[in-house]
Amino acid sequence: MNSNLLKELNKEFGQKRINSEEKRAELVQALFTKYPTLKDIQDEISKVGINFSKSLLSARVDASEIIKIKDAYHLQIDILSKQKAALYHDIGLDVDYANTCYECKKCKDSGFIISEYGVREECTCYKMRKLNLLFSCSNFPLLESQVFTSFDPTLYSDNINEAKYRLKVSPRQNIIKIKNVCDNFINNFDDPTVKNLFFSGSSGLGKTFISGCIANEIISKGFSVLYLSAGAMFEIMTEHKMQAFNNKIYDDFKYKYIFECNLLIIDDLGTEASSDSRYSSLLSIIDSRTSTDREIRKTIISSNVKISKLYEYYTERVASRIIGNFDILSFIGEDIRINTKLRIK
Repeated sequence: MNSNLLKELNKEFGQKRINSEEKRAELVQALFTKYPTLKDIQDEISKVGINFSKSLLSARVDASEIIKIKDAYHLQIDILSKQKAALYHDIGLDVDYANTCYECKKCKDSGFIISEYGVREECTCYKMRKLNLLFSCSNFPLLESQVFTSFDPTLYSDNINEAKYRLKVSPRQNIIKIKNVCDNFINNFDDPTVKNLFFSGSSGLGKTFISGCIANEIISKGFSVLYLSAGAMFEIMTEHKMQAFNNKIYDDFKYKYIFECNLLIIDDLGTEASSDSRYSSLLSIIDSRTSTDREIRKTIISSNVKISKLYEYYTERVASRIIGNFDILSFIGEDIRINTKLRIK
């Protein structure tokens, strides 16, 4: 997960924990004021715990003595706990009443729990909040509907047309092969040696859909994703340069996120207006987004531009970077959106 997002998430849970503890303290104080006996029992529980710790520290290194100390402690705590539960029952409250201020009783709003093996782990509430945060920052339209369970290769023709597509496989065989490459990309996302992906092909062949499916899978793994059309991305880059030139301070979160997110998805590359500055920006993005063992930075580029035309649309440096650092996947066939509408009818 992006380090800045992680800091924000931990800050959010830290504040939530503080707020919950303050509410709990107020709740407990109100109970103790109204029911002094309850406070006496709680003070005695605390006293027993302190004495237990002191006894362990001063005990001889003797297993039998330590066992006796522990047994005596558990017996006292059991008696006091039953007295406490009985008092709560008498006043008509649940014994866990003071903890109702926590949104998550499991971790008490800290976001973390200690497993049965003594390992500090993320609580379910923390994981869900992290996923929601990652999804909200992805900027991907209709992400919830783009999942591989909806992937249907039968929408693609099973007829081979080598003269038209310059491939010796059918569109259906080709999309299944692409799906396999994408599965490998997802399963080995944290492997810095796995290449980026470049989707090439006409509109309506599933490039954006496949990108969305990958985004869903990557976010579910806890990585950050940012989706931007090429036009929107270059606008952000241009805005940043203009503001920097004018020495203005502004929120450049999206600009930073382009470089820092774990997966950047650039859609419709080639539809933007041509300019030297945009080519240099693209080159800068590609060059800077290099994965290491510590930081994963992968990129998916989707374009209607055929790979053979890259050198015509972009500078040689940009084209060579794409060809060298990306797995080139060519989408072929007829517009599957038409096939989908026909099936619905």
